[in-house]
Amino acid sequence: MLGWREHLIRADEIVRSGSPGAFYRAERAGRFVRVAHGIHLPRRIWDELDAEQRYLLRVHIVGERWPDAVFSHASAAALWGLPRLGPWPERPEVLADAATGGRSRVAVTRHTEGVPGATAVVLGLRVTTLARTVVDVARTGSLTAGVVAVDAALAPGNGATASADHLLQELVDHPSARGRSRAFAALELGDGRSQSVGESVSRASMYRLGFHMPELQKEFVDDQGSMWVDFWWPELNLVGEFDGETKYTDPAMLRGRTTAEVLVAEKWREDRLRALGLGVVRWGWDVATSLPLLRARLSAAGLRDRRAHSAMRAK
Repeated sequence: MLGWREHLIRADEIVRSGSPGAFYRAERAGRFVRVAHGIHLPRRIWDELDAEQRYLLRVHIVGERWPDAVFSHASAAALWGLPRLGPWPERPEVLADAATGGRSRVAVTRHTEGVPGATAVVLGLRVTTLARTVVDVARTGSLTAGVVAVDAALAPGNGATASADHLLQELVDHPSARGRSRAFAALELGDGRSQSVGESVSRASMYRLGFHMPELQKEFVDDQGSMWVDFWWPELNLVGEFDGETKYTDPAMLRGRTTAEVLVAEKWREDRLRALGLGVVRWGWDVATSLPLLRARLSAAGLRDRRAHSAMRAK
């Protein structure tokens, strides 16, 4: 998104060009994209942006038109760099006082919960604090979306972080009771040790299915060295691994290796785990996002729901 401002074409510039008709004919032909009222971008620039960058572009345009705006919810999450499940909304989201009334001056979604006393500035725009942003996402989204946001906010080394206590206090103090119980569940499940969105989604699905929750990022050692696994159920000596596509396609994760070489290395690593007497169950995005498929995969590996696990431990 670097330098996007220099490519924006505004309505007054179109008028001053002396040939607005030619411009709008070019727009209808697909050479320009209308990204906001009175603002266009060349198609070639628009096509280079991913969905998150396109959404952030609209957020920044609103910020230019409405300098006092306090961005919240999905807009604040995008500015803070929090991962998101599903598409980004069409309109930027801002906070407003309930008594404001009337229509917005720009195309935004207003949340009339009042503007909190504490805000932050991210990428030059005023936003809700990280803790408030995470709580808003957890209250208004699905449980899975909340867990993804909480995990990311708690993870060390990911830029801005929030503590579990801070998130809990933010939820307790929030002026709206909407979605509070779901947000509490997301905070309870949240764990900064989760190292990918896929792992967060998997844990949320496990919880929804009633499975006994695993330990995270367990280290095992053999004569070849250390191996860290995504999930471990000690009562079954069972290891769970989420395999995202990026492991086999992202150049940063391939580290100069081919996809085939990574597949061979993963097979060798699994053989080492099994040699330690561990069971191993693996799944990818298709299973993590499907409750029936994940239930079948984990049940076949011997996993029980929380009630059965508690009954076993009580004996």
